[in-house]
Amino acid sequence: MILKQNVNIVCVCVGDKYNKTHVNRLYKMVKRHCSLPFSFYCISDQQQDVNTIFIDQSLDLESYWWKMVLFNLDWDNITLYLDLDVVI
Repeated sequence: MILKQNVNIVCVCVGDKYNKTHVNRLYKMVKRHCSLPFSFYCISDQQQDVNTIFIDQSLDLESYWWKMVLFNLDWDNITLYLDLDVVI
């Protein structure tokens, strides 16, 4: 029997270009097509319907730079970043 390692799947939703609908749509696609056990996170400035990691707004970054916050977080598992406009 092969044990499958849990993976983290992360997206970023900051500002008003994308919203909860986009986050939920991405989560549903991952849930439908990912055969590995996973934890889904969203780095955001607003509470999401999934696990939310709130941004440090004092960093005052442009919207596309918030992805860099991924490197400051201590992940225990393999982590995959997905943009909100990806289709799985």
